[in-house]
Amino acid sequence: TALHWPPAPLALKEKPRRIRVRLDYEGGRVTFYNAENMAQILQFEAPFAEKVFPYFWLWSAETYIHL
Repeated sequence: TALHWPPAPLALKEKPRRIRVRLDYEGGRVTFYNAENMAQILQFEAPFAEKVFPYFWLWSAETYIHL
């Protein structure tokens, strides 16, 4: 589930090992892709009126992140 309201269940065919994030500030979109095959995972649409900062939340202790 994506962390926003209302909840958005993710229907993934495979668990991505790498995720690419694209911010279109002027267009008001943030899109998440599977970085290996560029399959779109999820897209948020919202007007941005101020600066946008990244926020990462890992759901389990077994999960790790490389930036």
